[in-house]
Amino acid sequence: MNLPNLQLKSKYVLILAPLLLVSIGLTFAVYPLFHDQVYAGVMLEDQNVSGKTRTELIEMLSQSNERSREKTVSVYYGDQAYSIQARDVGFSIDVESTAAVIWNYGRVGSWWDRIQSIRTASSRDQNLPVHIVFDQEKLNAIVATWKRQLEKPPQNATLSLTTGGPIPETKGVRLMEEELKTSLLRSFYRDDIQYIPMPMVAVEPKVTAESLRQAGIVVMQSIFSTQFNTEDAKRSINVKLAADKINGQILQPGQTFSFNETVGPRDKASGFQEALEFFDGELVPGIGGGVCQVSSTIYNAVLLANLDIKERLNHGKPLSYIGLGRDATVVYGVLDFKFVNSSNSPIMLMCEVKGNTLYAAVFGREKLKETIDIIIIDQKEIPPVTVKKPDPDLLVGETKVENKGAPGYDLKVYRLVSTEGKVIKREFLSKDQYMADNIIIKVGVKPKPVALIKDKK
Repeated sequence: MNLPNLQLKSKYVLILAPLLLVSIGLTFAVYPLFHDQVYAGVMLEDQNVSGKTRTELIEMLSQSNERSREKTVSVYYGDQAYSIQARDVGFSIDVESTAAVIWNYGRVGSWWDRIQSIRTASSRDQNLPVHIVFDQEKLNAIVATWKRQLEKPPQNATLSLTTGGPIPETKGVRLMEEELKTSLLRSFYRDDIQYIPMPMVAVEPKVTAESLRQAGIVVMQSIFSTQFNTEDAKRSINVKLAADKINGQILQPGQTFSFNETVGPRDKASGFQEALEFFDGELVPGIGGGVCQVSSTIYNAVLLANLDIKERLNHGKPLSYIGLGRDATVVYGVLDFKFVNSSNSPIMLMCEVKGNTLYAAVFGREKLKETIDIIIIDQKEIPPVTVKKPDPDLLVGETKVENKGAPGYDLKVYRLVSTEGKVIKREFLSKDQYMADNIIIKVGVKPKPVALIKDKK
């Protein structure tokens, strides 16, 4: 027996054994890296897709895409239901992108990172998202339509114009748009979702009957009204919408009211319609046409309540629904109407539509002791200018009146405050100018036909 050789062999065994064990361990560890199927525990929106080959995965997603594109989902709220088809918003599953995300799980990064990802999925499921394609504008338009139909703004408690008693507040409801869009898109690719609830939340009014009682607002201090044509449906909608946003607003002493901040942007998303409005002195279609009638009506109620005006401008031309010097133009983000509660107690604005009449009133704790009058002085007429406009359809020498025109005006507006028939304050309010409406005459420029005369022989 050769003892030294035996000892040497024992040393080799002791050295190689650990290396062999490490080698075997590494083999078992890295073996999953060469797996040709989706790794265990990989989920697609709660659906187990582990064990599928790449071909099987793409086939499954393609079939799911075909079903999704033909799917119809019902959205319900109370006893109302709305149907929407995936094709209405151009919905489809991005098969290639979704398959790539699933297949690449555990196959991207260093070998160590890959092993860790694979082990994580096998111990606790890894839920991966579906990649989708859809038309954002179409989805927004559909949701906006439901929003207009279902949303109701809260109604503040107010005081009755006829009885002076409180009219209780009512809660509003608001659509959670983004939550709805997410639910809709998810329902299109989920076979188990056919119905989804319309996510609506209650909106509390700012003013309640109790808050009115606590504030002690019980007396009408002023009221003013204007009329409008109810046959102009879109303009009527704008008038009522703006009035509802103002109705019941309470201002504490020293607080400033901003028409633009209260009413907000005049856009379709807010429910405003396209109607005629003054822009640069001309009547043109615009979103929110008619809102200036609300600001003008409130302006007069505020004047008669003897409150301080902070910001106000007149229109470029006279208006049919209100007298000269009594209007207040507003343009969101540009021109505002503002006043201050310059009294010693809280006040409430009432703005209400009844039939074809818009009412604006100011309520407070006690009746005004003063009498308020609005007067106009130094009114001067600005004659219209005659403008001749060439018309190729009229013969030379022919004319046609396109616009008869109307005069403009220069004037000053004052507020008189009286007690017991005696004027105690004469307050200058504004110097207003309204542009004349030009006389426009079309003048012919088309040559007259020339008669041919034959020579007599």
